[in-house]
Amino acid sequence: MYYESSPKRINTTPENIYNFLIDTSNFESLLPKRTFSNFSSDGNKCSFQLRAIKFTIQITEAIPNNKIVFETVGNNIIQFKFTFIISPEGSETYLTTQFDTTSVDKWGVITERLKGITKYITHCVFVKFFK
Repeated sequence: MYYESSPKRINTTPENIYNFLIDTSNFESLLPKRTFSNFSSDGNKCSFQLRAIKFTIQITEAIPNNKIVFETVGNNIIQFKFTFIISPEGSETYLTTQFDTTSVDKWGVITERLKGITKYITHCVFVKFFK
């Protein structure tokens, strides 16, 4: 399953978005508390629980002020990748998020929820930098 958001204009510099997203401890503020629990982070990777399933993701690629890729590591029941693409265009900055998985859970519920979280994270980054 693959999902890519449309580019969303974020009211800040590419450096601010990159510096915020590169620190995985900031993900706690982006994940909806009613859905996720048991969050922990060491700055380069973080763990959280979605229902009874624990996930650990870490940064696998980082191009300063341009792109950050997070992938699941360890024995996650579903393997997935979040990619954040930061695009400066003139005096504006756009953020595109991608979600990709080759895993299929029994009913597709978890992957659909993770896809929804991708949209939610983009919105939260937008709100954080909205002025």
